[in-house]
Amino acid sequence: MEVTSRLGLRYLWIDSLCILQDPEKDWKAAAALMGDTYRNAYCNIAATAAEDGTCGLFVPRTLLDVEPCRVVANWRGHHRQPYYCHGIGVWEREIEEQPLLSRAWVAQEVTLATRVIHFSRTEIFWECLEKRARESFVDGIPNFTAKKLSVRARDERDREWFQLDDGDFPFHEVWKNAVQLYSRGELTYRAKDKLIAISGIARSLPLPNEDYLAGLWQQGLSEQLLWTASESNGEGSTKTARSSEYRAPTWSWASVDGPVLMTTPSLSALNHASVDILEARTTLIDPSDRYGQVSDGFIRVRGMLAFGQLSQRVTTTTTRHSFSNGQVREVPLDSGVSGQTIVHRFRGDCHINIFLDVEDPHPGGHYHCLLVSQQYGGCGLVIKPTGARRGEYTRRGYFAVLTALQPDSPSHFVKLCGTFEAATQDNEMLYEAKADVTSEGVQQYIISLV
Repeated sequence: MEVTSRLGLRYLWIDSLCILQDPEKDWKAAAALMGDTYRNAYCNIAATAAEDGTCGLFVPRTLLDVEPCRVVANWRGHHRQPYYCHGIGVWEREIEEQPLLSRAWVAQEVTLATRVIHFSRTEIFWECLEKRARESFVDGIPNFTAKKLSVRARDERDREWFQLDDGDFPFHEVWKNAVQLYSRGELTYRAKDKLIAISGIARSLPLPNEDYLAGLWQQGLSEQLLWTASESNGEGSTKTARSSEYRAPTWSWASVDGPVLMTTPSLSALNHASVDILEARTTLIDPSDRYGQVSDGFIRVRGMLAFGQLSQRVTTTTTRHSFSNGQVREVPLDSGVSGQTIVHRFRGDCHINIFLDVEDPHPGGHYHCLLVSQQYGGCGLVIKPTGARRGEYTRRGYFAVLTALQPDSPSHFVKLCGTFEAATQDNEMLYEAKADVTSEGVQQYIISLV
């Protein structure tokens, strides 16, 4: 209230006081409007260093922290002149790695607000569409230290991105940054609200709401499927996990708990797409809220598949993995990506890296690979049959073909496609229907991802 008063404002919104938390119906109605609340607010006041709601904005600090470090240099051939030092990584250390930003809901608050005042451990920071500043650099933090992790576009062309509605709007880049920031946070009390807590940002994008599919968008959907689970959350390592309570299809990043890395659809990637999206749907729990919770969903695709078995042997320093009957390669345990890294070499000119979304408690077993893009040698999804319906699969991870020869050629993955065709001879449950044959002579299949 003191900060609000000193800003010359009369009204203050506090979520915990202004929203009824217990009645589910009231809470959902208010949650759907929270994006408008933050986007239309004059300023967002952030207790960035506070561990919880009892800490407040103001903390004991040393005034030397807000005084710029002034150095007078006397280099040979130069006149004596003062220089001001700004530590590299201050924004990351004092803002992005602080307790407030570890809460998933806050990603929406700091993203949609036109202005944010951060109360950190050492000084006050300022963030808006034009600049980032701090008490010791009131005219703006030097550009080279400001990592653009916020979904706000800071160049002149995209400054008013909330008002843009033409084809130049970089919505895929905006959404990618928003999801990556959001996925680093935690939903302590309502894990099932994974989609609701980012719905305000989704509503702000100039796209038809019918294009929204449980955290992904119809436009550029095939490329968006290539997200990967990441262990890095700014505070060490954490394992991603699949939610025990259903909240999204496995092909959506919202189905896992933990940091994810998103890909940005590009014209080049779309030109290399090797999977056709035939149908994509989700079932909304509340049909009136396109950006809310879903009860199920599926994507029906046509594409090329490979079949193989993963196995591993753990030693004291490395894990050895193999896919199908390929040669074995040693991979460090600490890969930096969640789950297991499986490497397969064939014909000596390339290998396949497979990154599972979550650590498999029972390593090994049969998996399938669906080629999504031919770019950079090929990449796609690691999938596994559900056994419930013919041609129905769940996503288990991501794979990438790494090669030094003709990086845009799909031929390396094509070499493995015969393994899937052979497997279908004994099990027609592996596909819904056969499709056409590619120019490389590879049989395509129609399957569904749930």
